[in-house]
Amino acid sequence: MAINYKTRNNPEKTDDKQEVGFKIIFFALNFLLVPFSAIATYKGYRGFLDEYLAIVLATATGLLFFGLNYIIMERRKKGESHLKQSLGFLLPLLISFFGNFTYFYGNQMEGSLLNKDLTEYKTTFKKTYESAVSGLNNSTGLFDLETRLKGELKLLKFQMETPPTGYGKEAKKKWGEIALLFSDYNLKYNASSQSSMTKIHVKKYINFEKAAMSYFNSLKDSKENEVNTKLNELTSLYKPVNIVADSLLKSANEVQLKKGGVDVIKKIKSVNDDIGQKAKGFLTAFTYEEVSDYEAVNAKNIKSVLDSAFVRRDNNSATVFSIIISLIIDLATLGFVFLALSYNKERKYTSTGPRGL
Repeated sequence: MAINYKTRNNPEKTDDKQEVGFKIIFFALNFLLVPFSAIATYKGYRGFLDEYLAIVLATATGLLFFGLNYIIMERRKKGESHLKQSLGFLLPLLISFFGNFTYFYGNQMEGSLLNKDLTEYKTTFKKTYESAVSGLNNSTGLFDLETRLKGELKLLKFQMETPPTGYGKEAKKKWGEIALLFSDYNLKYNASSQSSMTKIHVKKYINFEKAAMSYFNSLKDSKENEVNTKLNELTSLYKPVNIVADSLLKSANEVQLKKGGVDVIKKIKSVNDDIGQKAKGFLTAFTYEEVSDYEAVNAKNIKSVLDSAFVRRDNNSATVFSIIISLIIDLATLGFVFLALSYNKERKYTSTGPRGL
């Protein structure tokens, strides 16, 4: 008679395999995610703290995560209370969160916000320059002088060509008013009331017109040369910086923008002030918009990141994503422990049944 031997499953071997699998996953999560979190924490804090302090803080949070994950896992396996350790986990979590969030949000938003900020600074820069140019061109008073001069010459022509024609009393008075027009202009714009128009010997209107327009053109040439000298000073400051800013914006190259954008913005701020101050020296009533010192939104600047994400709310999607990823990398290992190990105060590891054939 044949005897059939049947082997029953060994519960202890199954438990051992599960234990090995659990530990592999537990230590894999610890050794992959905790160092990654520590690096992100360091990069997030290094622009806010001293380099050495950022390293110490990142290392401390990493070691705390390693230790607390392991302690909570062991106590949960043994059915021991781990509430204090779980609450203690909040300390490195909070410290790590702000560093991680700065790193992830700053990397996401640096390029787009830099483009936006560079555009805004460039717009203000252009406005300052164009206001200075417009102010200088209007500061000569030549447009008003020419308008009034042509009106007076028209009246002089009417008086000299209306019977009785010639250079009579009224025409002589009008010519005196034209001479006074030039004297008033010189007093206001050239600090001298003298005017040196050509003397007219043949009293015909055409000769009066030529004398007046000739003197006007000499004033115009002098004033335009003076203004052009000042404009060249402003343009020599504005043009090189504006060309570089235009090149960065038009290239749409985020790598180049990240590499040189902050320096260009800082240069714009500096030159905008230089142009504004020079224009104030040329124009007593000139005002311009001063741009603030630039706070770049990137992984090295925790202050600007928090302001962008939670005050200005530049991109809510990036904020939510950065919050989630920052929490996941720190809570993944602990979450795995809580999900994989049910907590039971009476829990004991004993064999689940006898061995048998």
